[in-house]
Amino acid sequence: WYAVTSEDGSLSDYSSADFVKAMHARGIEVWPLVSDFGMKEEIDEGSILSSYESRRTLITNIMNEIKLYGYDGINIDFEKIKADYSGDYIQFIRELSVECRRAEVVLSVDN
Repeated sequence: WYAVTSEDGSLSDYSSADFVKAMHARGIEVWPLVSDFGMKEEIDEGSILSSYESRRTLITNIMNEIKLYGYDGINIDFEKIKADYSGDYIQFIRELSVECRRAEVVLSVDN
């Protein structure tokens, strides 16, 4: 549903309010995916994750989408993480998890 599109933490958005509404009407929770596999080659994922400001922007964008569409959770699927910035990725997950707990939504992480 979402992919990181720039080093400032912007996201592409392929969400559908009608789909979320239909799933909720059936009693089905909605946890959209945020991925890095739609990311352009020239975007440096390490610089996104190592920058507090970029992480904050990315987290704010994710949380805004959760609130806008009423998601029950969010699923993070970053598959291009390199060892040299893996600690920054863990910090991103920590920071996002705090926001998700505050919003009472589930944070799911693929590995």
